[in-house]
Amino acid sequence: MWIGLGIVCSCEKVPEHQKTAEMGYYVRYNVTGSARFANLTYQSGPGATQQEQHVSLPWSKFFSMHAGDPVYIAAQNSGDAGTVAVEIVAAGKIIQSATSTGAYAVATAGGVCCSQN
Repeated sequence: MWIGLGIVCSCEKVPEHQKTAEMGYYVRYNVTGSARFANLTYQSGPGATQQEQHVSLPWSKFFSMHAGDPVYIAAQNSGDAGTVAVEIVAAGKIIQSATSTGAYAVATAGGVCCSQN
């Protein structure tokens, strides 16, 4: 006798506007621009800083954070020309964005995750 067991995972993300403080919030870091590559430093949670070198643009990454958690990203142009732009989106709202132009220019954005209201 053969018994089959099927497991289905929809793996759908909860829409940002539906998250609650207890569940945490999706935070998305975006890096774009005319530069081809950038070196990144970003906050991935309270007390957790990550670095990535020579990443292709555009780039984005999601994290789950709670209201009041610090958010931060810096992108340095890896080349001798072009722009880099950073953006932090949390709970469906832009927390901060910045753009920088030129050789090895750095764009930074930071703030605090989500409204506590």
